[in-house]
Amino acid sequence: MFGLAAAPDTDIARAWLALAPKADTTARLRQAERLLALDRVSDEGRLAMAEAELAGARWAEARSHLSALSLAAQANPRYCHLMAYLESASGNEAAARGWFEKTLGAEEPPPASLSPAA
Repeated sequence: MFGLAAAPDTDIARAWLALAPKADTTARLRQAERLLALDRVSDEGRLAMAEAELAGARWAEARSHLSALSLAAQANPRYCHLMAYLESASGNEAAARGWFEKTLGAEEPPPASLSPAA
């Protein structure tokens, strides 16, 4: 494919997901599944799957992908943003606030597919 399995990269993964229309959550989920299929243990693939599941309001599936991430990936601001979104969507505002606080000062922007439309 394009070497994601050898060297996972956030920008490449986001470009890969952007090939599917943003409004078509089913297409984005299929695109994320293809990405994860390149390397089943890739943190980037799991983050992409979690992001696609969240965009499709599939909370349990998103939580499953997020819980499978390595400890190193769980320190990533993107992970914290996804967890905050998940907790907020699940109605747990206190936990969401805690995850958002962990992202303060982080340099990485929130996942594009979960950002409010401009």
